[in-house]
Amino acid sequence: MKKVVSIAAGVSVAALILAACSSSSSSGSGSSSASGTPKYGGTLKLVGQGDVDYMDTADGYYDTTYTAFRAFVRTLYTYPTVQGGANQVNPVPDLATAMPTVTNGGKTYTITIRQGAMWNTTPPRQVTAEDFIYGLKRLCNPSSPNPAQQYYTQTIQGFNTYCTNFGNAGADLTSINNFMAQNNISGLTATSDRTVQIQLTQPASDFINILSLYFSAPAPKEYRWHAAYDFEHVPPGEFGMREGQDPARYIIELVQNDRFYLGIETEELTMPFALKVLGNRGFLYSSDFPHEVTLESCKHDIAELMESDELTEEDKSAMLYRNAERFYQLKP
Repeated sequence: MKKVVSIAAGVSVAALILAACSSSSSSGSGSSSASGTPKYGGTLKLVGQGDVDYMDTADGYYDTTYTAFRAFVRTLYTYPTVQGGANQVNPVPDLATAMPTVTNGGKTYTITIRQGAMWNTTPPRQVTAEDFIYGLKRLCNPSSPNPAQQYYTQTIQGFNTYCTNFGNAGADLTSINNFMAQNNISGLTATSDRTVQIQLTQPASDFINILSLYFSAPAPKEYRWHAAYDFEHVPPGEFGMREGQDPARYIIELVQNDRFYLGIETEELTMPFALKVLGNRGFLYSSDFPHEVTLESCKHDIAELMESDELTEEDKSAMLYRNAERFYQLKP
């Protein structure tokens, strides 16, 4: 179910007009400080070349969706918006108080959620370990299964069995609600109100990265299924950018400070406008090679970019390699 996005959050129009592989790929999360006096309330309308797919973390997969999620979704771990390529690719605690305690030969992860992380419920309440478990239990909903279930079914103990059984439970509203209420994932246990223990099938060096995906975001029990198989969204009260922080200026500052990068494709019709608004520092040429595209098609795309008379030579070199050099710190 595609939707027009209208949220009180901090993502600019200029950042959303481009979406590399906008039909299928994703981007990261995090937060940053901004100057000015915070102002509460208001609505930010996002206009993009491509639409979001879902505005629920159990299903949202497109680039545009992930860019929007960055404004109002929190996970146990996230990728920080800090300078330096190496620092940007290593997850850090977000909702979690610290990095997990790993035992049992790398197969048991114990994580505590920080006190004071609150849902915007009435009244506001603490984000709990059960919320994290509930968020993961939603991924196998047979009416709209998560597109990346394998990250969890191949890693967390009991997840594959849970998803298989869920798929056989029926896709009607009553069956979905009953199954989630009556079944658990054996590898997920709330050992206290704010502590969750996760049992893996085998050690996984990328498990912190999996926990940093928006698919892994907690979901409050106040989420309710509608007949259209979508959740009523209850945004976490402390989590969003405030209206007093001008979103356009916020994104521009992130780009200028090398804290925001966006993958682009060569046929982006709005690229000249985006470059005029943001400059060329934040854009990197990207492709799905070797998936879906060939070496020859990539060469064709690059040739198209080089032939464009709407881009300067500086723009072209920045997007093709200079920005990547800076992001990955390839130069001494």
